[in-house]
Amino acid sequence: MFYTLMKFLGWGILFTLVGGVVGWFLHVLQTRSQPAATSTVIDQQEIERMRQRLADLGGVVEERNRLRVQLAAGGVPASAVSGESLDTQQRESDVDVGMIRPELDDLTLIKGVGPEIAELCREVGIVTWQHLADAEQDDLVSMLDVAEIPYQFYDLRTWAQQADLLARGRWDEFNELIQLLDRRQ
Repeated sequence: MFYTLMKFLGWGILFTLVGGVVGWFLHVLQTRSQPAATSTVIDQQEIERMRQRLADLGGVVEERNRLRVQLAAGGVPASAVSGESLDTQQRESDVDVGMIRPELDDLTLIKGVGPEIAELCREVGIVTWQHLADAEQDDLVSMLDVAEIPYQFYDLRTWAQQADLLARGRWDEFNELIQLLDRRQ
């Protein structure tokens, strides 16, 4: 009796295992065939979307070339660099944003930093506006002392503030700060 019970249980386990393997195999075959059909639809949709983006790219290239010509001619309004449209700029004609060179990480945009000090900054590892914004004032004083540049003539406290505004793309606030500093002199 025990033998018969074990034989029945053994056959049941064997059939369950064989059924599980066959079911897993059929499932794998079925899932392999399904993504192939949907991926071609997705690929066609993606191709059509990319074609549309490519067609729209012509206007972007023209705008880029126009801005490059403006830069070569002497600068663009700060609001155009910060992402505002030229229409917005014209509507806000009461705001004087001034003309600046929007070259990224140009340390000479900072009031008091000329080409010589910008080169010194690059030599000590301050190459971006964010680096200058994060720099300690004592490190800047040491840099100027080593180069034998009298730092008393510069307002080093505002360098970090100016650099922070530039790094965050706040051109209008940067221009306001520059105007305030010009009035102090």
